[in-house]
Formats: sequence, structure tokens, C-alpha cells
Amino acid sequence: MKSLAQIADLLRERLKTMSITQRELCARACVARRTLTGVLSGQADYKVTTLLAVLDRLGCELVILPKAAAAGLGDDTSFEPTPPVVKTRVQAAIDKLHKGDAMTYDGTINARFLACVVAEPLLFVDGKALLDARLQAVLADFPLVEVVAFAGTQLPPDEAIPEPLRRRIIGSTLPVKHTTEVRFHEILTYLDALRLVGRAWIALDADATLYPRHSPGLLVCAGGFGEAEEVKLREMLATKQF
Repeated sequence: MKSLAQIADLLRERLKTMSITQRELCARACVARRTLTGVLSGQADYKVTTLLAVLDRLGCELVILPKAAAAGLGDDTSFEPTPPVVKTRVQAAIDKLHKGDAMTYDGTINARFLACVVAEPLLFVDGKALLDARLQAVLADFPLVEVVAFAGTQLPPDEAIPEPLRRRIIGSTLPVKHTTEVRFHEILTYLDALRLVGRAWIALDADATLYPRHSPGLLVCAGGFGEAEEVKLREMLATKQF
């Protein structure tokens, strides 16, 4: 492909094939509606990370080839790549996780690097929720998940949160001017500011109206973080359903 218009044609065709709306794709890829409209128009410029996020949620990958190799493919791209002889860093990290010894890495920096490699989600919560023993237990079992507090919510005093969890609270979202789906836009703005567009996320929230319908990363906790919510969050983290 040699133009933004050709990329846009492919993306629009995938949308039709998968029978999902642009609104749903925005929620899945964690991009703003205006950004996605520009991508699908074939005219607006955009960041590579935005394209990668959209492609991923449409079941596609970006492959870069030398011109000679691309010319040899022609219009027929129905080929199966051969398995790599040498494992990539990503595959090696995933293999370590499967063996259960990922935490042999020492220090916070290595743990965060591994979290990025295997695309662990960010967890967005009301600051006070971090006092909940159930939530603390879940986060203890998933030590690579980092936590962000929602704007306008108060974090507990440091001494009220276990030290390992306290180190994983990496910040707070900022208030946004949107009047609808406010928390959703808070999350998108936070990810964009940190150049984490496309990063998976989970939000624990009591109010589903602050998000688009069918947001895959939303876990509604209308009655608090109870047993059912704990089971669901563990399932989402274990199976990467977000």
C-alpha cells in the first residue's frame, strides 16, 4: 500500500466484514471518535501507534517489506509465514509467564518493561477503591498490573496501602471538558498524553453511563466491588478479555 486512502479502504472493509460500528471500534482501540474518523477518511495524517491500535482491534497486523518482495506478492497475500527460528523478546517474555517465573526479574523497571511487553492492562479505579481488601487481593495475584486513579477521587494515605501496591499506582487522570462519556474520555486523554494509545485498560466504575455502550474494558461495580466483581476481574485479567 502506498497511500493513506488505500489503508483507509482496507480498514473500512474490515469494519464491514466484522460487522462492528465505528463507535465500537473507538472503544476497543481506545482512540477518540474524531481520530478514527480522520484515519478512515484516508486524508488526515495520524500517528503510527494509532494505526497499530486500530489494526490490532480489526484483527490485522502491519507488515513492512522491501519493495522487491512486496512486488513479488502482487495482489495475492494468502501466504503463511514460516515460524521464526529465534524467539523474539515478546515470545520469550510470554514463555516465562507461562512457566510462572516472570517475577525472577528484579526491580520495578524490569517488571514494568515486562508488563509493557506482554501488554498488561492499566486498571482505572476510584482512589478509595484501593482500600478494598478484595481488590488488593486481586492485584496481589496480578503483580504486573499498574493502577491509575480517576480525576476527582482521593487516594488513601500511603500508610493505608500495602507497599508493593503503592509502587504500582502510577498517576491520576485529568478532568476533561466532555459532557458525555466523561470517564471514557478521561482514560483516552490519559493514554494519549503518555503516548500509550492502544494500551489495554480496565475500568472499575459504578456508573456505566460514563462510557460508550458495550465498552469491553468496563467492569460495572454498581453495588461495590463484591464477590461477583472479583470473579469477573480475575477472569478478565487471566484471559486477557478487555
